[in-house]
Amino acid sequence: MSNQHEINWKLAAAIGALGGLCLVLLKLVQARFYLDAPWSKEASVAYLTYVVFVVLGAVTGVFFAEHNVRRNTFVAGLLAPSILLSFFSAPNFRFESIGEAPKDIKPLSLSIVSEAYAQQAAPSPGQTGEAAPPPLVTTIRKSDVEPTFKEALLLALGKPQPVDTYLFVMGKTPDKAKAIATATSINNFIKAMESVEIAKLPQVQIIKIEGMPDYFVALGALQKSSAVIATKKFAYSAATTSLTESTDVQARKLAPLLLEGKVVDARDFFQRSQ
Repeated sequence: MSNQHEINWKLAAAIGALGGLCLVLLKLVQARFYLDAPWSKEASVAYLTYVVFVVLGAVTGVFFAEHNVRRNTFVAGLLAPSILLSFFSAPNFRFESIGEAPKDIKPLSLSIVSEAYAQQAAPSPGQTGEAAPPPLVTTIRKSDVEPTFKEALLLALGKPQPVDTYLFVMGKTPDKAKAIATATSINNFIKAMESVEIAKLPQVQIIKIEGMPDYFVALGALQKSSAVIATKKFAYSAATTSLTESTDVQARKLAPLLLEGKVVDARDFFQRSQ
């Protein structure tokens, strides 16, 4: 075939890059174009990765161009990054959040808070042994829930990793003292219950989200999705056991907090506050 019909390297590169771009568009559609956080670290690393896909498609198009067969050049540009992705691919490109909206977290009721203050001064008869230690107060910043460069890269390549971004929250209040009193009462309530499963519950902590006025009463700190599901299961078990077996009034007042707790993705606090 004459040379005038052959594809020059610039055209081959452009066709190969177009093939790579088609794959990039597919991945962006799967990621919903990062509209929820277009300038996050996760999105930035993904953009950089997808530029590499286009370059890889262009280079492959040049090396695998077959005279004037433009279709083969396009397919080569499409397949090169696709083969790379096949080593990392996972069933789901992005983890679907198991969390509920932060707005669904209930404020601590006055009756619970008054009982909590009373519990601070005079432990209920049903509680024996040493009191639980004071709850930790932890501040969560946006940087604490952002993925690392490695996690963002693996996510862009189609292999998301579970990260510690979930909280099991039982209530919120703008009053730090109320939050601490309630958390202490719940810790004493859990400590008094004799159960192997209940013993697996993490200590109640006070979570402060940077930039927000409320204090959140949560079981444990940031957890992976699998861990927070287990926490929710054990919390439900504790609440059910208390409501069906305990005669202690204080315990029966605290149990609904465990039963009505919400699993929240801490990243949603920052997305909604922007």
